[in-house]
Amino acid sequence: MESGSNIIIVGAGFGGLMCSKTFSDLGVKSTVIYDGDLEHTSSFYAQGGIAGAWLAEDSSVKHMEDTILAGDGLCDTNVVQYFCKKAPELIRRLIKLGVPFDKLSDDEYRLTKEGAHSFSRIFHVKDYTGHAIIQTLVNHLKNDDNVTFLNESVKGLIQCESSNKVVGVCLTNQEL
Repeated sequence: MESGSNIIIVGAGFGGLMCSKTFSDLGVKSTVIYDGDLEHTSSFYAQGGIAGAWLAEDSSVKHMEDTILAGDGLCDTNVVQYFCKKAPELIRRLIKLGVPFDKLSDDEYRLTKEGAHSFSRIFHVKDYTGHAIIQTLVNHLKNDDNVTFLNESVKGLIQCESSNKVVGVCLTNQEL
């Protein structure tokens, strides 16, 4: 692992890459550990879109209500509330990074209404949204001096005995 990395991120899917991008924007070095093909993660194969209360008549509260209703009692309300509130901000960030979401015109996105959503709030990149998002993020990060990619399997976690907090990872080519 590269000396000087402040953060270890396990996984190069959407969550891992966005985390690495966020740290890099703050000037923090990270090492992204992934196993396999960097651009062919599970997120890469996600065809569906990404939801966010985007239209003036919609709101994060309505988005949250729809999500909890669809979850049929299985949702953690606090998590749903957090993600529904943050969704428009995340989508704006993805747009700024260059994710080519489908558009009706230069200033209007082609939003769809799917599943339990009561408003059109799903952003798509045709039928390969995950592919487009991952490819955009990888393109931003692959030459970023704050980001190191390491293609290895994680064998175990290294934890502090007194706090039980994770302080590192052990890779398959290392002794525990």
